Amino acid sequence: MSSKCARKANPYLDIEAIIDNEEEEEEEEEEEEEEEEEEEEEEEEEEEEEEEEEEEEEEEEEELDV
Repeated sequence: MSSKCARKANPYLDIEAIIDNEEEEEEEEEEEEEEEEEEEEEEEEEEEEEEEEEEEEEEEEEELDV
């Protein structure tokens, strides 16, 4: 049976397909948001590590100056 015939025989197939597509899109969006949040957290951690390294270098330079 072709998809056109199936739709005529059961119009709910279209509705179910639309709902399934919407649910899949929502899940994909949620996954993308989670990935973005993880990337932001990693970037923040890297920035904090860089700041700590800079502070340590400054402290070492100050100790050498003394």
